[in-house]
Amino acid sequence: MHNLTLGQYVTGSSLIHGLDPRTKSLILLILVFLTMTNWSAGILVFLYTLLIIFFYISRVHLTVYVKQLQVFLLIFGLTFFLHALFTKGDVIFNIPYTGLEITYQGLRSGTFFSARLFLIVAFSVVMMVTTSPTEMVSGIEKTLRPLKKTGIKTDRAALLLGITIRFIPILFEEAERIKTAQISRGADFKGSIVNRIRGISSLVIPLFISVFRRADTLALALESRGYPGNTERTYFYESRFGKNDLRALILISLTAAAVIVI
Repeated sequence: MHNLTLGQYVTGSSLIHGLDPRTKSLILLILVFLTMTNWSAGILVFLYTLLIIFFYISRVHLTVYVKQLQVFLLIFGLTFFLHALFTKGDVIFNIPYTGLEITYQGLRSGTFFSARLFLIVAFSVVMMVTTSPTEMVSGIEKTLRPLKKTGIKTDRAALLLGITIRFIPILFEEAERIKTAQISRGADFKGSIVNRIRGISSLVIPLFISVFRRADTLALALESRGYPGNTERTYFYESRFGKNDLRALILISLTAAAVIVI
């Protein structure tokens, strides 16, 4: 967890940074839909090429993406092996003493599912890295604004989601701090699985206490600033839908339509 940057915004002036958060959300939805509804290897190659282009255009150092994506390596690997072991088909290898079989269909299915999952996570990471929490909350609030007519407090819902996003890296940093403190007190996070479980269990209660303490502090800070008030909330920075947003949406939409038709 050391130096983890999951969910953290990286300041920049790239084309992707300058897009409206609503535009980036719509593009992300289109790409996720395209990823989940196609099994063609050619489409996957196209989407990976598009991902590399996004990495380049964002002007964010590749190590930032590597640090954020490596958190999900266990999930990618687990997805691959579960499909490889439990998908029926032509047997390639029998695992001794387990009764489990690795099949050709399982390897193929595991490769596709893990590759698609990686794409979804990677595209989401690009959006989070290039969109500040303030912009993201503003974009969500504007997207949900029509629901205000039904009595739903969209600004509060957007603020709640924004706080949740901000808390992700904070929780990991707090867990790292508590882990260091517990190691200094003799906790063991290495060795056998039993020792690791005992070490992790020593993190749970202090982490929960720290989370509730931070939540209380945040609630007091909001209350001291008069939130929620009776007036309409304003923003220091107002994002606007511009020409680049329209061009990006048209380009991605036409590309997705062409891929689906072909």
